[in-house]
Amino acid sequence: MRRFTIMGFTEAELGFVLAALFIALAVTAIDEQEGSAADVDRQEQIADSIAAEAAAMRDSVALLRKNFAVLRDSVQVLEDRISTKVPQCWEKGQQSAPIANVAVLGANRFEMNGEAVTIDGIRQRLASFIAIADSLDCRFVVRARPTSGIDAVQQSAAVWQLRRYFDVNDRPQ
Repeated sequence: MRRFTIMGFTEAELGFVLAALFIALAVTAIDEQEGSAADVDRQEQIADSIAAEAAAMRDSVALLRKNFAVLRDSVQVLEDRISTKVPQCWEKGQQSAPIANVAVLGANRFEMNGEAVTIDGIRQRLASFIAIADSLDCRFVVRARPTSGIDAVQQSAAVWQLRRYFDVNDRPQ
C-alpha cells in the first residue's frame, strides 16, 4: 500500500504533530486564563479600594460642607456683633474731653465761641482735629447743646450734620 504524505509527513505523523499543536495551544490558553483570573482579581481589588476611597472622600466632602455652613453662620453672627461705629479718638491716645462746645441755633446754624457759624465754619475751626481724626481713623467728641426756640427736628438735623465729622454728645447737662 502506498503511503499518502502531506508535506513530507505521513498521516500518522501529521496527526501526532497536530495533536501536539492543539495540546500546546490548550496549555497556553489555560495559563493565560489563570493569569487573566489573577489579573481580574487584582483589578477587582483595585476597583474596590478606589470605590472605598471615593466613598471616604464623599463623606469628607459632606463633612466639610457641614463644617463650612457652621463656620459661615458663626462668621455671620460675629459680623453682626461687630460695631460699625468709628472709635473715639481717646481710645487711640488722644484727649477724652470734648474739643468744642457748640450751641445749636437752627438746622444749619451753630454758635461756637460766641460766633454764629455753619457746619463749614466749624470744620474750618476744628480742621486740625479733623486731620488727626482722619489719620487715626477715629472721631473726636463735640458737645452740642440746644438753645431755646428750636424744636427737636431742627436739633436732630443739626446733630446729624455734626455727626459726619465728630462724635456728638447732645445730652443735656
